[in-house]
Amino acid sequence: MRFYLDIGLFVFLTTLFKRHVISADYHVWGGLIFFAFTLGHLWLNWQWLAGLWQRQKHWRDWTTVLLLVVWLALVITGVLAAKQFGLELPFLKPWHKFLGALSLLLVAMHIGFHWQYLKENILRRCPCLNKAPKALTAVLMAAALCLGAYGFVDSG
Repeated sequence: MRFYLDIGLFVFLTTLFKRHVISADYHVWGGLIFFAFTLGHLWLNWQWLAGLWQRQKHWRDWTTVLLLVVWLALVITGVLAAKQFGLELPFLKPWHKFLGALSLLLVAMHIGFHWQYLKENILRRCPCLNKAPKALTAVLMAAALCLGAYGFVDSG
């Protein structure tokens, strides 16, 4: 369940960052669904959250906490800046965009922290990928990085 929720989060993440890729309404409502998925992700990983206050924190922990704070701020600024809710406070739009850019960097770090878990789950579900040459996987990873960098720059 956890892995499929992670995939859902990733799909939402890739479609939310350009407001007009699908539609402005999708951006608003999809963002709220994304936040609900994030809460589900936290619920499924409650042991990490419960243990956070009992152990010595590492920079990975602080990065994840910062990501959660940024996502909460994104939801608040998004709702307050969205015309779909009748508020449309325009001074929040630059903050919403800034928080979105910051969250992309933090998500990339978060995915990097859990790359071994993701890799094992992907290979377990798609064993044919085990036969792919290492050079091919390196090229695909580089292409994904370039696509993400282009999306980041192109998003405004």
